[in-house]
Amino acid sequence: FLGIIFKEISTSYFHSIKGQLKSEKVWSNRFPYINRKGKKLLIESRFTLVEEDEKETIILFCSDISRRIEAEYELRLSEERYRTIVTNAQEYIAILEPDGRISYVNPSFILSTGYNEKELFKMNIREIISPDYLLKNKFEIESLSKNKNQSIELPILSKQKKILYILAAFSPIYGDNNQLK
Repeated sequence: FLGIIFKEISTSYFHSIKGQLKSEKVWSNRFPYINRKGKKLLIESRFTLVEEDEKETIILFCSDISRRIEAEYELRLSEERYRTIVTNAQEYIAILEPDGRISYVNPSFILSTGYNEKELFKMNIREIISPDYLLKNKFEIESLSKNKNQSIELPILSKQKKILYILAAFSPIYGDNNQLK
């Protein structure tokens, strides 16, 4: 029966699976399958051995995982494109936690400020903003995160204490439950 559905499962292969089931109770694998319409699918098969009253029964669960595999592939491609854009951008890109801690910076940010990634990840954004600016202006991450998008000119200090004037655009990121991430 299985050999009809999955050409890869011969009788000897099935006996090998059965032997593994005796020790592991569960066995799973992925198999290509061509449906009646000629469409190639990827099927995940899970064999489970159930022993009851000295009888052995093998239960087979099959799931079409073609869409999931395709979506995972598309997600990987999208992540690679995003990473390439962010990594190669000439603009400074940083991700801040709701409390202002720096959790990501792109290479341009590192190159211009002179800090390395480890140093920046130990810092709060307020630590690299000019102290004079902080004295004269109200700068609160909480108020920035309440607005959808906001841009401010900020003087940030490089590691060498040189002031770099940047136009900082703040865009809060919200999770599924509308909580600030």
